[in-house]
Amino acid sequence: QPARDMPIALLSTLALCTVLYVTVTIVLTGLVKYTELGVDDPVPHALHLIDAPPVIRYLVDIGAISGLTSVCLVSLMSVPRLLYSLSNDGLLPKVFGEIHERYKTPVTSTIVCGAVATLIGGLLPLDVLGELVSVGTLMAFMMVCYSVIAFRKRHPDYPRPFTVPLVPYFPLAGIALCGMQMVLLPVRTLVYYLLLQSPMLGYYLLYGRHSSVAKHKIELRKSRAGSPIASRTASLRSPSPKGVAPGPTAPLSSFPNVASQLDDSDNPLDDFTDYDSEEDYKHAKYGLRRTLPIEGSPRP
Repeated sequence: QPARDMPIALLSTLALCTVLYVTVTIVLTGLVKYTELGVDDPVPHALHLIDAPPVIRYLVDIGAISGLTSVCLVSLMSVPRLLYSLSNDGLLPKVFGEIHERYKTPVTSTIVCGAVATLIGGLLPLDVLGELVSVGTLMAFMMVCYSVIAFRKRHPDYPRPFTVPLVPYFPLAGIALCGMQMVLLPVRTLVYYLLLQSPMLGYYLLYGRHSSVAKHKIELRKSRAGSPIASRTASLRSPSPKGVAPGPTAPLSSFPNVASQLDDSDNPLDDFTDYDSEEDYKHAKYGLRRTLPIEGSPRP
């Protein structure tokens, strides 16, 4: 159940990393005074101050370099796939959704991300780059927290294999904590971030939100909420009372006037969000197809 297990795995990993970070900080501040740790490499620096064996310091350096390398590798693999998903939704041009014929990977997005990362890493000072990455990450976390509140309010009945507890208190706490850390960053970093975000925000307002496939599908469902198709689809979810046999049924193809109004993007037989559970969806799509009642047949 990846929709349920992935959030649990991510939260567990975050909790474990938090414990490790706090433990390392306690050890470092026990080795040397905290005022001595305001350097780029606090762990090797602390080991140097206490005259630790060189082998230990070298092992720590190798571990730090390996950790940073793995982070860069994962980022260069995940960001192209994020751009690929945005392209499929219409928020970005279709060129970012192109797939390599042999390797089946987002080729254009990978090349663009690699080139941009190389230029930024080679031209920007490391202190400015680190601060921009920090403010961008904090802003992303704030938007995720806000999205949880907004989605819970706008789509309360949407299937949720994993549900965030204590909404809106948890998301609001996340927004507050991220905002406090953003305030502690230098003013120049916030100015640089606003300058970088302004054209992106303008692009989204002028193009992205009007081209979003997901937005059009939601609007389409809302417009069909009172249509005969929607009412018949909703009636399929309502089980018959106990002891009462359902009326005769027929496949969807028996109603050309209904089937002709459905397209592939909004077919109730192919959209998991129109079902109460994943098992119900699989039964409908891969087992017995859902059926519509024959017009004129007796209803319970």
